[in-house]
Amino acid sequence: MLDKVYAAIADAAAEVATKLQDARLPFKPTHADYFTATVQQATFVRLCGGDPETLRGGDPAIGERIVQNGQNIIDHYWRVKIA
Repeated sequence: MLDKVYAAIADAAAEVATKLQDARLPFKPTHADYFTATVQQATFVRLCGGDPETLRGGDPAIGERIVQNGQNIIDHYWRVKIA
């Protein structure tokens, strides 16, 4: 499943790059991380019960639990633990 999400992100970034090049616009192509961040935001709102299109209607308690889960990942896997 995640392979499909990653492929969609890569495809979106490539499509924008091609359209910019075809239009001969002097802009740098949008980095794939922009699309990843967009997916993250829409998924977060959806998990909270909100509308990803309007960002309205989510449950802040669920949002706090999701954010805490992210903090737990940071603390457990990424921070250097000093004994």
